[in-house]
Amino acid sequence: MLRRTSIPLTAVALLLTSCAHHFVTLNVRAADTGKDREFTYEAKKKLFEADTAAGKLLRIWVDARVIRFGDLDREIPAGCHGGFLSRHSENYAGTSGMLHSGGSQALGAGHGAVEHLLVTLCPQADAPAGWQGWHVMFEQLDKGANLESVPPTAAFAFQRSESGNELIVTTPTSHQKVTLPEIEASIFRRNPELLAFVVMSGIVPPSPTGTYEVAEH
Repeated sequence: MLRRTSIPLTAVALLLTSCAHHFVTLNVRAADTGKDREFTYEAKKKLFEADTAAGKLLRIWVDARVIRFGDLDREIPAGCHGGFLSRHSENYAGTSGMLHSGGSQALGAGHGAVEHLLVTLCPQADAPAGWQGWHVMFEQLDKGANLESVPPTAAFAFQRSESGNELIVTTPTSHQKVTLPEIEASIFRRNPELLAFVVMSGIVPPSPTGTYEVAEH
């Protein structure tokens, strides 16, 4: 005999919420100009991405162990994140960050050369009290490419505001403030270093006043 089992509505709601949050879209917008950049996060793969019309711009795996590029394997230190950044003159929203446009085609464009940068994000222990320090390392993966406009390493730090709803990001040459998503389980709240990285690096559009807003759906 089959036995009918009832499932509480709260359990159904939690299940649907869990499924819905396996893949989220995050929009980082300059509060003063309204220009934005869209990112996605796939929880199952721990994959943080940004695209352009020409192809992939950014791919970062949270807590990556090994990043493979062709026949090349790069080990990622424990506690760090790793991935790729493609270089293209139209990929970057501006030159206010540490990354400046190059002369290659975007990943996936289907023609021309593609410059791939290996990106490694790691914690840094020497941040001031109350701040979290991180540094990013770039490595050119394509032979013969020119990396003069990109430093091999760059450091940044961030902290939450007193309300906990804003992220303050600083580098030796910049200072930005970002309003965090209201969703407490947001990847940008759990891994604010990802948000700090895209803001300080110039991957998002420049903000003359250094203020940004994030929407998640």
